[in-house]
Amino acid sequence: MSIPLISVILPVFNAEKYIFKAVSSILNQTLKDFELLIYDDGSSDSSIDILRGFNDSRVIIYSDGANLGYIKRLNFLIQQSKGEYIARMDADDICHPERLQRQFEYLQKHSECDVLGTRSKTFFYNPFLGFSHSLPLNKNQIEAYCLFDSPMVHPSVIIRRSLISKGLYNYREEFYPAEDFDLWARLITKQVVLVNLNKNLIYYRRHNTQTSVVRRDLADSNSFKIRKSYLEYFLKRKLTENESSALKSVFLQRESANLETWIVFIKLYTELYEMFFLEKESREVISTKVYEMIFFSRNPYIKEILKVYNTSSLVKQHTQLSIHLVNYKLELFLKKIFKSFI
Repeated sequence: MSIPLISVILPVFNAEKYIFKAVSSILNQTLKDFELLIYDDGSSDSSIDILRGFNDSRVIIYSDGANLGYIKRLNFLIQQSKGEYIARMDADDICHPERLQRQFEYLQKHSECDVLGTRSKTFFYNPFLGFSHSLPLNKNQIEAYCLFDSPMVHPSVIIRRSLISKGLYNYREEFYPAEDFDLWARLITKQVVLVNLNKNLIYYRRHNTQTSVVRRDLADSNSFKIRKSYLEYFLKRKLTENESSALKSVFLQRESANLETWIVFIKLYTELYEMFFLEKESREVISTKVYEMIFFSRNPYIKEILKVYNTSSLVKQHTQLSIHLVNYKLELFLKKIFKSFI
């Protein structure tokens, strides 16, 4: 068998409701030169039977009956992959038919890019009724966005094989279920270039049994560790106990965080903002994200917090915020509508 251009890696656990559409969306790609590596992680439903029903030589299924967790399975599939590029996919999502083709074409033209994601449409039942999820697009925007949250939609990414040989593409179990956020932060600190295509090429399903929902508290806890380490990398110093406490409080309990806590938080991100003095796009992201966090915090001290923000250097990018806030409000409104149907 010839070496495929792309290896698509897909871990599966009890996904009988969704796995047929997920796999079919890969097999129906306009780009045909790929292998699809699937590891069933000890499913107790009919997932493995559905997988074995696909009669396609590009599909390679692994199953040992054990339930060891999807991170172990992902790392195994990475090592088994043969393609020049490795694409991620999840068992409950759906790919646009041209996803792999468009990502491959971009990477062929942009040798500086090592990790390429895409925008997504989030949906609950019908992918055609989903809403677009805004993301940072270029290197500078992604670098700054990662100070707040994961900048990539995990099942949308495609990664160059060279990162494997450099020992950079692997997932760390201790950061489950925020292992992707950890990966992007680590790669950025190793000067790896991450980019998002401004196209919705993945339909990202939301449901009450997905890991990010079931393990929300653990995801928040590990995301805080990742965010703190990432901030310290750019600040080139350790956060003080007061700064660390403010960071945790604002991200996890922003509605109840007191004014003093918000002041410490704003000062911390002002320091980061001023470190990105050469990158206008990075500064715009930091300014916008801090403002959004304040504006939508529902905090009783919001007027006082905004006064602090407006006296900081962050406000210099305030004129850039209007379009971001309109998009953000629309996104929140649509999420509220769709969540009511769950």
